[in-house]
Amino acid sequence: MEKELRPSDTVKLIFASMAGITLTVLIAGVFISSEPLKFALGLLYGAAVSVVRILMLSRAVSVSVQMEPAEAKAYAMGQYNARMMLLIGAAVAGYFIKALSIYGIALGLIAMQPSVYIANFIYEKLGGKKFESVNAKKADRHS
Repeated sequence: MEKELRPSDTVKLIFASMAGITLTVLIAGVFISSEPLKFALGLLYGAAVSVVRILMLSRAVSVSVQMEPAEAKAYAMGQYNARMMLLIGAAVAGYFIKALSIYGIALGLIAMQPSVYIANFIYEKLGGKKFESVNAKKADRHS
């Protein structure tokens, strides 16, 4: 039986896979790093920023599917730029916080990307189907 994908389900799967990735990297990093506490704090800082980016992305998707294609595109670009500025700002700020490992920060910040792929894989294995948004039909009319 196929179930319909809802944004809240997707976000939950992304958070779960991100938690798994972060925990795995945390355990490995504590044993490998010369400064385990700095590494752990940097990783958690980076992961927290990634969680904020995921929430921003989820909100942007929810809002943009209600818009016309042209304004949705502009809104999506603005939101993408905001998430990118958050990423850059967090990395620069984390660099200057000496209690954090830059390697941990970097790993926490990039944990979002594989977690999205893992969440998609899990969702498909659970019998979910891909869905088209309501505005996909509108976009087809305008192209």
